[in-house]
Amino acid sequence: MKFKKLLSLVYLMVVNYLISVLVTHCGGKIDDMSNSNNGDVSKVLATVIQIVIDFLERNKGATVFFTGSTPGRTNLYNRILRKQYLSYKDKYHIMASVWVKNKFVLGEFDPGFTGEYSEYYVTRKN
Repeated sequence: MKFKKLLSLVYLMVVNYLISVLVTHCGGKIDDMSNSNNGDVSKVLATVIQIVIDFLERNKGATVFFTGSTPGRTNLYNRILRKQYLSYKDKYHIMASVWVKNKFVLGEFDPGFTGEYSEYYVTRKN
């Protein structure tokens, strides 16, 4: 069991690394605010989504949390979730939080919601 837990931890670290789209620069500094501007954002996000799906399939009780490092990135994730919601809603439970009166309120993700979500949580339905 220790090996399985370690493998899950390593796998989650890879997922977190890709979701953050961290870029390592010379000197070992990590910058999650950088933008490569090389036109592959769709390919990168499709890869991240596939890794999240694979992770949730292998770890049925797990929850993947994500948010953008900037409001623009969070908005990008929101647009993707809205666009792809019908593809995922039967297999995955998607929760999202909004900032209301100085606190986060967590609720079911609603693709028709016109406000701004701050964070997202995805679990696999049984």
